[in-house]
Amino acid sequence: MNIEPVRNSTILIVDDSAANLGFLRDYLLMYKFKVLIAQDGQTALDLITQGERPDLVMLDIMMPGMDGFEVCKRLKENEATVDVPVIFLSVLSEAADRLRGFEIGAVDYIDKPFQKEEVLARVTAQLTIRKQQQDLRREIKERTQAEKQLQKYTEELKELNASKDKFFSIIAHDLKSPFTALLGFADYLTSQLDELSKDEVRECSTNIYKSAQGVFNLLENLLHWSSMQTGRIEFAPMSFNLNKLIDETFILYQVNAFKKKITLVNEMNASVEVYADRKMVETILRNLISNAIKYTPAGGEVGISAKPNEEKVEIAVSDTGVGISTEQMAALFKIDEDQNGIGPNKEMGTGIGLILCKEFVNKNNGKIWVESKMGEGSKFIFSLPVIKIENNWRTTKLNKTF
Repeated sequence: MNIEPVRNSTILIVDDSAANLGFLRDYLLMYKFKVLIAQDGQTALDLITQGERPDLVMLDIMMPGMDGFEVCKRLKENEATVDVPVIFLSVLSEAADRLRGFEIGAVDYIDKPFQKEEVLARVTAQLTIRKQQQDLRREIKERTQAEKQLQKYTEELKELNASKDKFFSIIAHDLKSPFTALLGFADYLTSQLDELSKDEVRECSTNIYKSAQGVFNLLENLLHWSSMQTGRIEFAPMSFNLNKLIDETFILYQVNAFKKKITLVNEMNASVEVYADRKMVETILRNLISNAIKYTPAGGEVGISAKPNEEKVEIAVSDTGVGISTEQMAALFKIDEDQNGIGPNKEMGTGIGLILCKEFVNKNNGKIWVESKMGEGSKFIFSLPVIKIENNWRTTKLNKTF
């Protein structure tokens, strides 16, 4: 009999007979087991409550007060001891008594008077089984964790591959297209300059500017996104006034909005201090406002509002544009989905700006989502940690039209 693997296991002996306790304790100590003793059921349960965690319980059945059956039942109801094997110590030999013990949760019986060799054999067998069960559970847990880690690595690799594919797709197609238009307009202006009227020159120059601006915006987003993917972008959260940043961002786009006769409406009527990376929030606002103007037809409206609470503020950029279908909304913010969109004036979008927005919002412990219906416009909402709110917040609309 090999008891080496289970040496130093802790055994709790519960018996109202001091003689039985002394005999079992001394015998098991000879084999280097750790022994706890209790002369009644309540004392045994108190030891468990105090933090003792035996590997095996040897439990007398016939005890005054709480008998062994009741003690075993309570051990099996306790999450800390439900898996601890219980061996009953008994003079009861009736099959009904033994069956009751097994039904309650016992794993074995040792008859009184004790036989040393039998005691050692049965104790060692149950401790060995328990150790094997624990080893098996540990192995299953480790394998499960390894599988989860492998799944995580697989998803990360898939995302990295998708990022690479998206990057090359943008370079190969989305970046090439505006450059092609830019070169085309420039070539036309150069070759036909002497024959063009002032209005035609102005129109061609405007198209060159739009193409150049589109290339610049796309490159700016690509650089931000690339820096984010490689961990080279600096994250510098700070406290700043959200209203001021929104006003500054609106000013940047008032010319674009004016050209399409789009009204920019700032519904922020409370001073909100947030804690976030100001440059990242500026990039988020610029992308969302730019997209709103792009996909809103002439004469429409682009608005921004905020709904703060004690911990977060939800900023919403809304438009009266073409709207987004359910299928398109499901693909938004996903690097591995084709998100090319077309505005009312055939403006093209790559989706990289929204992907960047999501990563920046997540970096600042926020969330971003969209609400939209085809033909009714869209509302992009993102949240940021809030520091404080000054002035009373009113739900009435206060327009600041640029």
